[in-house]
Amino acid sequence: GGGDPCDPACGGDPCDPACGGDPCDPACGGDCGDDEGACCAFDTCNQLTQKTCTLLGGTFYGAGTFCADITCVTCDANELIDCNGNCFPANWVNDGYCDDGTYVYEGNPIDLTCETYNCDGGDCPAESCP
Repeated sequence: GGGDPCDPACGGDPCDPACGGDPCDPACGGDCGDDEGACCAFDTCNQLTQKTCTLLGGTFYGAGTFCADITCVTCDANELIDCNGNCFPANWVNDGYCDDGTYVYEGNPIDLTCETYNCDGGDCPAESCP
């Protein structure tokens, strides 16, 4: 006895928060939104982590996305922003129709096949989604 309870050599888990570990660390099997991507908050795009974007009340477009590819828009009440930055009615998610760019709202093809909308809430076949 007497060994360090956090030392893996003693059967400890260095990822355990009680041992000062960070469960969000990918080395500990976590993914807590630390990868940067495009975030629209207050009609401005910034490269932020999902965690920071969410704290600011922004829309996170996914890890590895870039502001050069995103136009930040403010949608009306009861509207969300699709995978390409276009406003669409919130009730289109999981409405029984696959919104993969086939359907148009306010002149824009609406794409809900990104991770944010989980394959349009299951409306689209998995092979059409990342």
